[in-house]
Amino acid sequence: FLLACEKETGEEVELVAKFSKGCEDHCGGLICEAISAALAKDLGLPIPRPYVVKLSPEFIATVGEPAHRIFLEQSCPKGFGSERLPDSYSTWVSPTGKISDGLLASARSVIAFDSLFVNSDRRAKNPNLMFNGSQIAVIDHEMALRQDMLLFWKTPWTSGAFESPFSLEKHLFYPITKGSKFSDFSEFLQKLKTITDARIEEYASAIPVEWHNKKERISTAVKYIRDLRDNAHPAITELTKALS
Repeated sequence: FLLACEKETGEEVELVAKFSKGCEDHCGGLICEAISAALAKDLGLPIPRPYVVKLSPEFIATVGEPAHRIFLEQSCPKGFGSERLPDSYSTWVSPTGKISDGLLASARSVIAFDSLFVNSDRRAKNPNLMFNGSQIAVIDHEMALRQDMLLFWKTPWTSGAFESPFSLEKHLFYPITKGSKFSDFSEFLQKLKTITDARIEEYASAIPVEWHNKKERISTAVKYIRDLRDNAHPAITELTKALS
């Protein structure tokens, strides 16, 4: 849904919003989306500014399309929103010719984030990535931090974590980042190591109580982020090996 929303300050903002009815894990998907967005921001990924979107019964009543109105009525009254990107952005199409150093740096951050935070949903057929010809923006992370969905999954700091069946070859940016020349994750590692326990708790406390029927997603995500931070060095080593 593309919505014109009003901030608490009264300022208007256009948001691309998703609601629990449209998520596979309902409010659990919104939790993963929100925590991933805050985490991605802290790790320097190019991601649209996230928001919590509050639906009022009065607004829902004004929705003319019956299917859309029912969809919103059946959703949690709070959803997740991303600030609308400028019109210059469109769905990712691999650029032709030489790839800029800036784009390579962004690609490294994205494949590191997806690999370490268990987001298997960024592939050529489903990029979840916007591009304006020089810069990218990552979107859609409701499938991240859901390692319980993956049979035989290993923590990324375990030896062989990215071997089959968890090979990175299907990731959108594998062709770009494959090769030791482009596998310097030192900046990403440093940012990951500096995320404090207090900051991780802020991710959790920002989740609306309306999503707490899936509260176990919060505790699982918080524990995993803390464990990954504490094992950042071996995790990055495994990632680097997988891309070398």
